[in-house]
Amino acid sequence: MFVWDFDPKLIEIGSFQVRWYGVLFAVMLMVSFQAWRKQVVRTGRTDAEAEKFLTLGVLAVIGGSRLGHVFFYAPEHYLKNPLDILKVWEGGLASHGASIALLFALWYWGRKHRMGMIELLDRFSFSAAIGVIFVRLGNFTNSEIVGRITDPERAPFAIKFVRNSFDAKARLADPVGFSEIPWRHPAQLYEAFIGAVVLGILYWVDRRYGERRPLGLCGSIFLLGYFGGRCVSESFKEYEGFGTPELGFTTGQALSLPFALAGLIGLVMAIRRGPTSQPSA
Repeated sequence: MFVWDFDPKLIEIGSFQVRWYGVLFAVMLMVSFQAWRKQVVRTGRTDAEAEKFLTLGVLAVIGGSRLGHVFFYAPEHYLKNPLDILKVWEGGLASHGASIALLFALWYWGRKHRMGMIELLDRFSFSAAIGVIFVRLGNFTNSEIVGRITDPERAPFAIKFVRNSFDAKARLADPVGFSEIPWRHPAQLYEAFIGAVVLGILYWVDRRYGERRPLGLCGSIFLLGYFGGRCVSESFKEYEGFGTPELGFTTGQALSLPFALAGLIGLVMAIRRGPTSQPSA
């Protein structure tokens, strides 16, 4: 248990800012691309072919996550203020929107380079898990996407997020001692941990089977592992969007369930399919 009063700005010169979130996002793109490149080159394709997905993927992540936030979490606000959609620097990105946009980007790249969607998901699953880890750590530096209020005696990982928007009034009530700020679950770290576990499983499968791994296995592990885990971790997260305590679920749970079910079905099919006899090309 500790108080998290972290300055999200790494550099600030006048109106110019470099935030820790942006740094982690940039590192995420580099590391994720290297994982993608390695998987693509193993199919006999070239570095140049792998690189052609980079710009497409970045646009899908930024544009998809922004539109996901607009439609899933604050549609009324953006219908009244449509120009605010462009104000990405003010925050408001949704991972489910990025996931949907990335599916379309992968499909488009796959058509150009003759790779099926199931194999594409396998190849991209490593990058997706890496992305989860870095983005959630970025959320942690921003003190955003916080968990629900909890009892620190029951939740040993509870944190006081001094800078999060939910507790702005409590911060004003005691700006020095933070005694009025409640203890919360560090939901961002829970999801980063889920991403790390899924990534570990993926690399174990890759080392065990290599190119003989069952088609669809890695993609299904990511979908089921991350989004299934997300359905659990959302139980500790503050309600946003259309999910409410009255409905009994969060927006994130409602959006994660279809992905998790797709992963479960895909996993069963991959296990039945069994290891491939030779690498795909």
